[in-house]
Amino acid sequence: MEVDENHWQRHVASIKRLADQMCSAHASLSQRYSRYATGLDVLTFTLSLWGVALAFIDPVTNTSLSPKGIEPRIWLGVLAFFTGLLSLIHLPLNLKGRAEAHRSGLRQFSAVKTSAAHAMAKQGGASQKDYDNIKADYARAGQNSIEISEPEFLKQKQKHLRKVALSKALDKNPFANIMLMKVRLRFAHNRELLNGDIS
Repeated sequence: MEVDENHWQRHVASIKRLADQMCSAHASLSQRYSRYATGLDVLTFTLSLWGVALAFIDPVTNTSLSPKGIEPRIWLGVLAFFTGLLSLIHLPLNLKGRAEAHRSGLRQFSAVKTSAAHAMAKQGGASQKDYDNIKADYARAGQNSIEISEPEFLKQKQKHLRKVALSKALDKNPFANIMLMKVRLRFAHNRELLNGDIS
């Protein structure tokens, strides 16, 4: 069966769009878990430092480091308890590990996206061989990457598509206020939904 010269170009472009979407999802989740891990580290370190200060500062002075009405030794115990609790929370949540896993997913899908872009930029466009190779690379990236739950995937997909829609709108209106553009797009899309214009 004969195919037109743009057939494989369109198929590769489709994979490129999917890979770009997965890049956005893994990048967003990697940043989220990195922020959580950093926040937890800072909180744990702060409580530990507070406890050390209470333990080694003169008893007469350390009353200023405790909440009013609570004895320093009792407050020291409270700080020690929550410091230990936060340290234990680190283990099951594995926030740093999850952040790194999503960074790995980002790298893999970025490679697929780059390969697709190179294939599409060739003289004559992408070939069936390009499509087969890129399709296999995309499947391999999906197998080797950390899984994203369906509810989370839908949220990340929406976030990515919003970014794409906003980018296209800004291409046409480069001097527009970004916040106003977001409000306008949100209103327009929800109006279409309420009018039944979106299937």
